[in-house]
Amino acid sequence: MNKIIIAFAGILLFSGVCAQAGKSMKDLEKDIAQAKSTTTAAALIESIAVTTPTTDADVAALGRLMDKYPTQGQKALVKITNPKLAKPIETECAKKITQIKADKNKDWSKLPEAERTVKLNSLMSAHYMIAMLGDLKNKESIPFLKQYLAPEYNGLVSYNASVALGKIGDETVLNEMVRDIGRTKEIDLSAFGDKAFAKIVKEIDQPGITPKRKFALIEQIKASRSPERKKALKELALKHPDEDVRNRSGQAYLNAMLLNPEEGDSDFIYEWMPKSINDLNAGWSLTAARIYFPDKKRQLEKRFIPIVADVLKRAQFYSVRSDAADLFGLSKIKESLGNLEECILNDANSTVRGYCRHAYWQITGTIPKKYHPADIGEFEGMLRDPMTAAFMNKLDANSPDKLYFLERKRVFEEFKREQK
Repeated sequence: MNKIIIAFAGILLFSGVCAQAGKSMKDLEKDIAQAKSTTTAAALIESIAVTTPTTDADVAALGRLMDKYPTQGQKALVKITNPKLAKPIETECAKKITQIKADKNKDWSKLPEAERTVKLNSLMSAHYMIAMLGDLKNKESIPFLKQYLAPEYNGLVSYNASVALGKIGDETVLNEMVRDIGRTKEIDLSAFGDKAFAKIVKEIDQPGITPKRKFALIEQIKASRSPERKKALKELALKHPDEDVRNRSGQAYLNAMLLNPEEGDSDFIYEWMPKSINDLNAGWSLTAARIYFPDKKRQLEKRFIPIVADVLKRAQFYSVRSDAADLFGLSKIKESLGNLEECILNDANSTVRGYCRHAYWQITGTIPKKYHPADIGEFEGMLRDPMTAAFMNKLDANSPDKLYFLERKRVFEEFKREQK
């Protein structure tokens, strides 16, 4: 019986949506305000999403409705295709930003729930409207969007405004944004495409550039689906003399690899890994390998084994050596067991030794009865710790964490008996 009632209510709701589909947003707003039942109101609210604003008055009504119904309002907003409606969208967007600007630096979680909801809805609506202005590509919106690149809007709408300007694609605006880069931290030039990328890369190598400006430019090195961008990122990651440029370009290539995977990606990783061995962010090359060789269907190529082993042994930063051990373990490379055993005994960092021990267990199901002198006391403390024991007892019997703990305990107790 309950299922029949629910189904009937659903039919009524759908019928209400269909019945309202031909109404203007302005009329719909009025009908919602005058609805005499919850069911009718619900149907009217859902019909916002299937209504296309076609006039300035419709956009104004939509702006007011989005204060309460941002999800349905967003669906209506994206139906707008007329660039002439950019101006009323700007008007409504400005209202939303005014509502939230004063409280930008406040902790919204401490606001009363009703006030917090209003501000969150306004923020969401402002983001949707700015994105819509970019999609409409009306150059008359450029002055409106440019004002939100100011530092006072950093972390609020500056990022969205920069992306919208990139979609409009005005060359003069691009030059101005490159000139002012660093003034506002949260902007993104990637929507301008390869033209912006070329300007950034060219200026990075100019003599006399200040460290602050260079850092701001480097932050704009980002991925895209463009094959040309991918080639340029490869060159920068492998050959640029500046470590920060190499690191950022390598990360961007990794993202480009996710957007536009190619067979040649493994060749890039093969070159990148040894060249970045002592860079602070060298772990990105190992992350790229984990992504490119995710499972048995595409296992880590044999040619990578000596390179990863070299990273495990020689990388300057312990986090990079840990990533190398992790890659061996996840890929279950049996040829790496000797390297992992040497790491367990000799690496100077306890975190790296722990990763090597775990990788060895991932490959074989056990660990060697060999310990760095500093690890013996740590293991004894772990086995005596009641909190650790209580936590492990709560885990499922087949939990990998529990199985690994039990194996470490078994092997260490055997090691201690043999030492007596």
